[in-house]
Amino acid sequence: MPDGGFFPMDLTAETFDALFLEQQLWHDTDAQTLREHNFQTWQAVTSSDAFYALLQQDTGDVYLTFGYLDDQARPASIRWVFRLTPAVRAKEAHPGDSSPKIAVLLDTICSSPAQSSAPSAYIQAHQADYDSILDYGQDALQYCFSEFLKGNQTDLRGHIMAQICRDIIDSR
Repeated sequence: MPDGGFFPMDLTAETFDALFLEQQLWHDTDAQTLREHNFQTWQAVTSSDAFYALLQQDTGDVYLTFGYLDDQARPASIRWVFRLTPAVRAKEAHPGDSSPKIAVLLDTICSSPAQSSAPSAYIQAHQADYDSILDYGQDALQYCFSEFLKGNQTDLRGHIMAQICRDIIDSR
């Protein structure tokens, strides 16, 4: 699996159920319900063997899962499931749309240094702007995932958004 971004993932009932270590409830749902209502799935794997899956449900709900790569007998296992707050509810909790602010901060981060192609170099060059995006927390996750759902986020911006998601989730 490629490192650094979210990529489409095909799931069958067998491979989906194998990802879950235990049959437990998360946010009033379980693995079987997630599988039955799964519309699309994307995955990301980090160099530290962390495994993320983004599950878009046919109900409109979006779940972010987090787990680890295990071994060849069990390639990955999901340990946690987070239900992402729909944009409508996020706006009620935080008046004002933070998406334009996050987009501008991302534009600034992606603007330089032109001599490098490493996302980390762009983040380091604009650490204060990057930290400002992280401060948006759930709103930043929601923004990034809405951008991923549009597709074609495999460029520098997509890699930086994937890092934002990892950093926010790892901080919880």
